[in-house]
Amino acid sequence: MFENAAYWDEFSVLAAVLVLKISIVHILQIRARFIRSDYKTPEDSAGLMRILGPIFKVLLLAFGPFGSKDFTFRLDGVCQNSAENEPFFLALAYAWGAFCTVPDFAVLILKVYWIARVVHALAYLFVRVQPFRAVGFLTGLGLQIFVAVQVVLAKDITLPNFGEIVGKQEL
Repeated sequence: MFENAAYWDEFSVLAAVLVLKISIVHILQIRARFIRSDYKTPEDSAGLMRILGPIFKVLLLAFGPFGSKDFTFRLDGVCQNSAENEPFFLALAYAWGAFCTVPDFAVLILKVYWIARVVHALAYLFVRVQPFRAVGFLTGLGLQIFVAVQVVLAKDITLPNFGEIVGKQEL
């Protein structure tokens, strides 16, 4: 376990890049909502927020471009897509490195995955021309499936015989 230093170095980079990416997207979400005064919940503009809101606007540089409703929608989409994909890949990459013998190219897989996820987010937010977003998404998804299959094959996981299980149940 944890013998491949290069793998774990890249795993650390992968985790850090994905955390930085989602953190920046969250800050941009808050900034965009402040620009338009489009708060997600009523308490976001009530009580102390009436006093602190203007301070937060200054701290977040909540003026200028990238505050439109469309941009906020796209930021929400990046957050949702990240939550639906990246934690699963991190878990798989951890399992692969900790409990399996990883091939030499595993470091490259991790690097390409985080690059693909950043390309996907940037294309969705700024480029807005296909196939860039699709290439980023499908590359990441393909690598995720590849790593999942590697873990399953390395652990010789067999599925239960559901016919026998169902046949043993009393009705």
